[in-house]
Parts: sequence; structure tokens; C-alpha cells
Amino acid sequence: MSQKVIEAIRKIYPTLKGGCVYWETKQDLTPWENPIDGLVWENTEFDKPTWKQIEAQFSNVKLEESQKDKINQCLDYLLSTDWYITRMIDPSSSIIVPENILINRANARAWQENIDACTSLEELNAININFS
Repeated sequence: MSQKVIEAIRKIYPTLKGGCVYWETKQDLTPWENPIDGLVWENTEFDKPTWKQIEAQFSNVKLEESQKDKINQCLDYLLSTDWYITRMIDPSSSIIVPENILINRANARAWQENIDACTSLEELNAININFS
């Protein structure tokens, strides 16, 4: 949860450079009654965000995490098939890249663009990455 809170604060204050510390539990390891109580605000430039402001950013944080995961799927596929392209352009090679590899590579690049353009988890979840 603490990383999620910090990421949400970065969404609220994109230019924030430090100035806050977040603990999920008290020093005795019991949970805070109100999660915002675990946020120690040391920044003088920005006001301490409310828990409502932080919670409102959680869906954006989740969207970005999910986008990164899907983009990494595409990048992993491209990296795993790069050798085909490298061998294909080598003048001493007679390798022919299978059609499905070329199609999947083109799809991976198109999916990356579509993933970047998503503004909601619903849109993102509608993108079905399938390298078959």
C-alpha cells in the first residue's frame, strides 16, 4: 500500500521532490485508524493532500502499472524474436522470417501504441495480447 500512496501523491504533485514519509503501520505495527495519519508531511511548498485526494489517484496508479505490464509483454515478445530480423538482414543468411512472427511483431508495436492511449482500465483490459 505505501508504494501506491507515494505514487498517488506523485500524481497529485508531479514536481514534488521528497518532503513526505508514509508508514502503513504505527511504530508498534498496529494499523492506523485513518490511513492519512501514516503520512508525515514535511514539505513546505505543497499542502498535505487529503486521503480523498490520494484515493482518487489510485485508479490512475493502477492504470499505469497495468499499462507497463502489458507494454512489457509486447517488448518481451519483440526482444525474443529480434534474432529473426537480425538473421534476415544478414547477407550471408538465407533465413526467412515466418509470417506469424512478422504479424505478431507488427501487432506488438500496434498494441503498444493502443496501450499508451488508454485512459481507463476498461479500455486497457479490452486489449487482448495474444502471440499465437
